Amino acid sequence: KKEENTTPTCDCDTHCTAENKKADCPVCSVDVSKCNIPAPKVCICEGKDKCTLEKLNQDCDACNESIANCKGTEPTKQSEEKKENKQPENIPDTQAAGDDKTEGKAKVTLLDTVYTQNSGNDGISIKFEPGIPDAKIRIKSDDIDYSRLLPSSAYKINGAILTIAPSFLNGLDVKEDTHDAAYYVEGVWTASGSCASDAFTIKAAKPTDLPEDSGIQVALRYADASAWKQGDGVLWFAAKSIGATVSPYTYKVSVDNKPVNNLDWYNQHDGYFYLGKAFLGSLTAGQHVLTLEGTNADKGAVKASCTFVIAGSLKPKTTDRHVTGSVQDLTFICSDTIARAWVGNKEIDIFSTGYSTLPEAYLSNGNKNLTLGAKFLNERTAGSTYKLTVETTSGELLTSSFRILTTAQANASPKTGDNSNIELWAAFMLIAGTAIAVTVPVMKKKGNVA
Repeated sequence: KKEENTTPTCDCDTHCTAENKKADCPVCSVDVSKCNIPAPKVCICEGKDKCTLEKLNQDCDACNESIANCKGTEPTKQSEEKKENKQPENIPDTQAAGDDKTEGKAKVTLLDTVYTQNSGNDGISIKFEPGIPDAKIRIKSDDIDYSRLLPSSAYKINGAILTIAPSFLNGLDVKEDTHDAAYYVEGVWTASGSCASDAFTIKAAKPTDLPEDSGIQVALRYADASAWKQGDGVLWFAAKSIGATVSPYTYKVSVDNKPVNNLDWYNQHDGYFYLGKAFLGSLTAGQHVLTLEGTNADKGAVKASCTFVIAGSLKPKTTDRHVTGSVQDLTFICSDTIARAWVGNKEIDIFSTGYSTLPEAYLSNGNKNLTLGAKFLNERTAGSTYKLTVETTSGELLTSSFRILTTAQANASPKTGDNSNIELWAAFMLIAGTAIAVTVPVMKKKGNVA
């Protein structure tokens, strides 16, 4: 009989300390220094503004892991007032923002001042002098406290003129009360410092609220519904007749001007209907427009629209666990095309096609699948959990995580609902079953001889 392995293994989900340890863990209840979960990172943001997804302290490991760890303070009214009057950072002393260009100085000039979302316009064009910034380009808004590097997929360059694409501008937020927001672009040059443009205005498309005589209205059933994300249930909408009744049996639904198949939505005929999970999962991340059409006894054909949002997602294709020393890759599926990727705070090299030299990672499936190579994974610390962050071509940052298992952890009996080692256990059961099948006939034969 094979001797069973009695060496205890740590099964903690969080890092243990002497003051706060998992009492039923066979390892940490005896010695917390042997806990498999790494100690949480220490936030260095004390005395600074609290981090947000748009303004993240890149030097703080704790905040890069989760902004919930941030020890910064909420901006005060005084600091907000300073923001309103601030000058772009790092402009050389010999140049003020807006000065005419002279030799060696930077200048940013707006060629367009207003963009209305979903209007079909060409975007916002900006002229940079002495040429396109060689260090970085950021887009900012003090109206909604927004700051982000402008992804390369969000603009086109023609000489010294950069044009921000409508697809990117359509996704920018605006103020709820005025339905617009002021943004500006800041360029950074290695030799010339930085310089910001004047503000340009992003206006939302005309609100979809219809007048009382429109015949029909439609909206999300729950006004506080957040963006739909992978794993959520169906998304409910409410329809309301104005004036003469609109028969719910005449409803037709389209999303982004494309009819929705009857199998992808369900009408309860009581003023409520929903879009199905499979259909929602097929939509790209971002804002979408749902249009409801019906027949009004007085007005004939009527319709109304409302918007809903599909959240971006990054999730493992099959598993988020890698056994150290194995040849197993890890693949993650993104809701949008991937432009850049980080593990922890370190940006990793990604390739748009398969690999032959075992790079850190490569992209596939139209750059929506990110695979971390086994060689790269085996260089990580066994027993540790790592944060994976990707930036999509639309500028959105999405996160997931993966864990590097030790051999002992991989060989441990799987818990209820844990299928991470199912292949290993299936193989074990197959071998055990074969042994039983062989042993029974032998025993029977011996019995007959006796």
